[in-house]
Amino acid sequence: AGLDPVGAAMMMSLFTQLHQQGMTIILVTHDMELVLKYASHVKVLEHGKVIKQSTPKDLFYGKGASKDFIKPPLVQLIETLRKKGKAISSTQERSLADFVEGWQVN
Repeated sequence: AGLDPVGAAMMMSLFTQLHQQGMTIILVTHDMELVLKYASHVKVLEHGKVIKQSTPKDLFYGKGASKDFIKPPLVQLIETLRKKGKAISSTQERSLADFVEGWQVN
């Protein structure tokens, strides 16, 4: 079973602190929102084999972005806005809060 949102936030805060102290953190998850927000490198596994290595940005926004799993809400929002003809100036944001704070739709 997974953690509730408060528990997950507490764990990610702990992992972030440890990483800032120089520790390498390996996170195994199906939660693509956590991958987008926290990961610097991604390995996608299928049946125990690495099928893709990437950065979160390339995994979700790049030319060969994967369509094999549910994308984080931020990625879904940006894709929807683009389909509606909005020019999104950046895909650097890693969370919905960052995107809204830096809102730049042309």
